[in-house]
Amino acid sequence: MGKPYHVYIIESESDQGFIKVGKTNNTSRVKELNKMGYAGKTDYIQKASILAHSDTSALALEGMINSKLSQLGHKLDKIMWFDLVNKKRIAKGKPVGATEMYRAPISLVISVALHAANTFASFMNEDVK
Repeated sequence: MGKPYHVYIIESESDQGFIKVGKTNNTSRVKELNKMGYAGKTDYIQKASILAHSDTSALALEGMINSKLSQLGHKLDKIMWFDLVNKKRIAKGKPVGATEMYRAPISLVISVALHAANTFASFMNEDVK
C-alpha cells in the first residue's frame, strides 16, 4: 500500500490569510511549495491536514472545501508566478498559474474543512482524522 493521502491547508507566514488548499500523499509537499516559490511565497506553514482513505477520497474532500470557500467569496483569481526550481520553465521565462488559493481567516478555512470532512465521512461511512 502506498503513502496515505491527505488534504492540507497552508498559510503564508508573512501574509496571513493567504491560503492554499490541496491534496497530496507527499509529506514534504509544503517544503516543495516553499522551494518553488508557489504563488510568489516561500514561507508557507501547514495549518491543518485531514487524512483520507484514498486519492479519490482526498480529491472529493478537497473539492468540497474548495467549492465552499469559493461560494463564500474567498477564492482568488489565478496567480501567475515563476517557479524557482524548474530550470526549463526558468530558462523560458514561462510563468505558472497558482490555483486553489484563498484570502480568508485561517479559522474559517479550518472550520469549513472540518465540516466538509465530517459531512464526507458520514456520507461515505469513513472515519476522518
